[in-house]
Amino acid sequence: GSGKTLAYCLPLLHKILSLKSGDGAGAVGGEDDDDDGGDHFVRAVVLVPTRELCSQVQKTLTELTYYCDDVISSVVLSAGGGGGGQGKKKESKKE
Repeated sequence: GSGKTLAYCLPLLHKILSLKSGDGAGAVGGEDDDDDGGDHFVRAVVLVPTRELCSQVQKTLTELTYYCDDVISSVVLSAGGGGGGQGKKKESKKE
């Protein structure tokens, strides 16, 4: 609601798109934009603490990159299906 996800997604996308366009506006420390020539590689990693936030960030990035999805792609990676048992409590019945 308050734009926290956009606060880091927009500058991230701006830098990636600047590097891809070749204007160098996003280049830091002498980085050059190599002509991709079909090679794809990771330009950014967004690490979040929960799956719910991961889904929120993915949705936001998908919406923001709607018109440039041929330039930017994203993928969601999450570990395990059971969450490691966190947040789930087993109740034991005492007889």
